Amino acid sequence: MNGELVMEAYKGAVPPPSRFNPNDPNSDTGLHDLTGEEYYKYRLHDQLTWHQKKVVIKQKERNRLQLLILFSGAVGALFAALGSGFTLWVALAASLTTTLIGWQELRNLDLVVRNYSKLIMELDILASHWLNLEEDERTQTEFYKMVNGTEEILWGQNVEYIKAMQEALKESDLEEEASLIHRVVQEQRDSDRRLKQGREDAIVDYTRESMLETEEKLTETFKATLGSLSEEASSELVQAELAAMRDAIQDVMEDISEHLGISSKLKAIEEEFEGVDISSSTPMSVLNDLMSRYPKTSDAKG
Repeated sequence: MNGELVMEAYKGAVPPPSRFNPNDPNSDTGLHDLTGEEYYKYRLHDQLTWHQKKVVIKQKERNRLQLLILFSGAVGALFAALGSGFTLWVALAASLTTTLIGWQELRNLDLVVRNYSKLIMELDILASHWLNLEEDERTQTEFYKMVNGTEEILWGQNVEYIKAMQEALKESDLEEEASLIHRVVQEQRDSDRRLKQGREDAIVDYTRESMLETEEKLTETFKATLGSLSEEASSELVQAELAAMRDAIQDVMEDISEHLGISSKLKAIEEEFEGVDISSSTPMSVLNDLMSRYPKTSDAKG
């Protein structure tokens, strides 16, 4: 079957205790030739009852999966109807629905229930035929017919089940089934990207408008301040204050000069040399005398 068979070695009793109980006369030892009655009891009837119980379990499992698929699909449709705010929940519901559908296909419960039902019907026919035989009619030939028919039915069902599972795995296209989920998730990502870009653009536009408005207000305020200062500087009151400040500074300088005695010395020199013509022909002795009597300051002479 091109598969793998990994099994641990069995080291227990043969037959296993779960299959054989020495204290039970109806228990199969597994080590002796079976009669027709024993084969019917240990093999045919055992397989028939096992599959009858199993088909009920599989049917319940199939019903539960179908209900879950319908419920998740209905929830997804409800979220989709509520609007774009539930996009992520729609994707989640779609993902759950797709997962359940994929699990149902992998479990292949429909085929299992059909195969088990067919096997139960065929085994029931063999069991009914054997039970309807009289004691003298249960010959070795009938015994062999029952054994061959039972084993062929069981082996055919096993081969058919394996083949069906292989076909289910081969035909299942999970990529195609998941395309809806991928599309919904991609739409959600695109929506988030557009929303983020819109917020950034709104912030930039608002900041730009605020800055332009602030610049205009500052420019108008600056112009108004300059105009006010110009008007105040040209007013008679400001001019009078400036003239008073100049007179005060001049008075302070004169007071300082008087305090240092520079003004009196200069006046004495001016009176003494009033009639002297200071030129290139002035005698050097007169110039030296004038220079020696001139007050010592940092101002240039002359």
